[in-house]
Amino acid sequence: FNASAYDWSGTNNLLPLNSFIRKVLVIRERYHDIICNGSKGSLVLPFVSAPEVLAVMRKGTSCNLLFIGNSDCENHAEATLEFGSEKKELKDLITATDRQIVNHRLELKLEPGECLIFEIPS
Repeated sequence: FNASAYDWSGTNNLLPLNSFIRKVLVIRERYHDIICNGSKGSLVLPFVSAPEVLAVMRKGTSCNLLFIGNSDCENHAEATLEFGSEKKELKDLITATDRQIVNHRLELKLEPGECLIFEIPS
């Protein structure tokens, strides 16, 4: 969402949507250098065990951003991603919900259309 192209923060008067968009705009501003990095190798598509779940990692110098989204807006999705870390706690930047990497795996049960964004140290 480009804040300069449209005032996403308040003009539609839909409070739940405004709250969500506000969070996304804060994340976009905080990680602008990573999100807008167009250099070769800065965008990675991790393997996900479910075809309806999309994962995109943007690489930065001090940390990476991992987006995971259920592209099915009508059905739940279960998916697994594998990590080099054996155990780690990840916090979703949108909901502040903790997710656990256990035995190198992040196992997810996603609501229809649910999206997650994690900061992962480089």
